[in-house]
Amino acid sequence: MKKRFLGWILALALLVGVLPQLFLGAAAAQTLPAAPNASLRYEECADVSVGTIRYVAQLGISPYFYNSYWGPFADSAGHECFTSSISMALSYIGVNATPVALGNYWLSRGYTGNPFATTPRDLEAFGVVFAECPLDEAMANYRNGGGKYSPPILHLNSYSASGHYVVLAGQSSDGTYLVVDPAVETVWPLTVSGSVVSYEKDGSARSETIGNVAQFYNPNAAARALHRDGSICPAGAFIDIPDETAWSHAGIDYCAENGLMLGVDSTHFNPSAHMTRAMLVTVLYRVAGSPDVSKEKTPFRDIRADWYRDAVTWAYQLGVTSGVSGTTFAPDATITREQLVTMLFRYHLIFGGTVGTLPPLTGYTDAARVSDWAETAIRWAVSEGIINGVSSTTLQPGGSAKRDQIATILMRYQTGQ
Repeated sequence: MKKRFLGWILALALLVGVLPQLFLGAAAAQTLPAAPNASLRYEECADVSVGTIRYVAQLGISPYFYNSYWGPFADSAGHECFTSSISMALSYIGVNATPVALGNYWLSRGYTGNPFATTPRDLEAFGVVFAECPLDEAMANYRNGGGKYSPPILHLNSYSASGHYVVLAGQSSDGTYLVVDPAVETVWPLTVSGSVVSYEKDGSARSETIGNVAQFYNPNAAARALHRDGSICPAGAFIDIPDETAWSHAGIDYCAENGLMLGVDSTHFNPSAHMTRAMLVTVLYRVAGSPDVSKEKTPFRDIRADWYRDAVTWAYQLGVTSGVSGTTFAPDATITREQLVTMLFRYHLIFGGTVGTLPPLTGYTDAARVSDWAETAIRWAVSEGIINGVSSTTLQPGGSAKRDQIATILMRYQTGQ
């Protein structure tokens, strides 16, 4: 998606380097250099994802935002900066609460006012908890909270005669934060030293002492929605995946992004669980595009579940597997590492893959334990870097294959990485 630029503002360039000036309505704006690297989006999007701050404009110059986000509360939009900031902060923790939704909720609770009263302590309908805390504590929550804590909302008394609410959504350096301001179209810097904040407004430097900031907590927000560089983590909905620095994270991301492996439920991948034979052929079936096999049959008498029936039929008809006997597939049996590699090797050959000269399995102390029927496949997988052994000297061919291992093997096979 394309970024749009309005130009560069010299004052911002002097303070934090060059920051893009973005039109409201751009499909995707930028990734802010902060921990946890919030993604800032300027489009109208109902599918708010954890880690994404959806910009809410107060400005009447953009009817696309003005009408759809404010609706019957449009007359209040010009001075309801707190409502805008609340909506933006909630979007980071995965709560789709536009000013319209917030306004309607507050009115349904009997609140009135002109502008309508903002009551952040009373948002149970949105599943969040409100807190007021010191800025450093709030930033630590935001930085380390795995997408469950919103960016802090700060009130600036000196911004105007009645003050102004903004969201501290990023950080360019120690003590310098990036402000997402619902009153302007730019991201601008603010420096913090102890309890004193300094910023530039209308060409003049301003500073003031601040108290506590506002912050929201969503216990149901998915952790690790973003990587440290700000990119989306495809497996971020799973709370049990390893850190992105772990050897298996990239493989799990790849399989989740491409729909090759699903979670055991909506929030768990169970990376260390052993893979069954039915699970593996189902994954390979998905890799092949899940072709129609409704007219095909197998001789296996132990195929009892619909979720893997087509996959086993496909694998048998193509020769990816012949079962453990003439009439038995053993779908619930844990698949071994050499069985896994053998099925993948057969898949590779069936779909036109080539095989070069295969070196011997030198350096592995348990190479003699590789079954005769699996030796060529194991040698191929090792020579291609698809498997590296469980250590530098052991292959463990008869050991069970775990979900994270298989995810990594599939990624290596598909991408050559």
